[in-house]
Amino acid sequence: MELQQAIDRQETSPHSVVIDVTGMAHLVGVDWGFLITLGKRLSQGGTRVAVAATRNNTESARIIRLHDFFDLCGSVDEALSKG
Repeated sequence: MELQQAIDRQETSPHSVVIDVTGMAHLVGVDWGFLITLGKRLSQGGTRVAVAATRNNTESARIIRLHDFFDLCGSVDEALSKG
C-alpha cells in the first residue's frame, strides 16, 4: 500500500515505474493481484510498468499471461534498459 500511496501523491504521472520483487522467492495470488491492479491503473495514465522478478516468478507470470498487464524482467537493470 505504501507504493500505491506514493504514486497517488505524484502531481503528474511518472513515465515509468519499476517494481523490484527480486527479493521474493515466490509471489502468491494477492501479490500478483496488487501488481495487476497497479499496472492497469498506471497504464491508464500513460505510465509504463515493469516488474523485476526472479526467474521462477517471471516464468509463472508468463504462463498465466500477466505480461499483458506489465513488462516482466529478470532484473531492475533489464527493466530500466527497456524504459
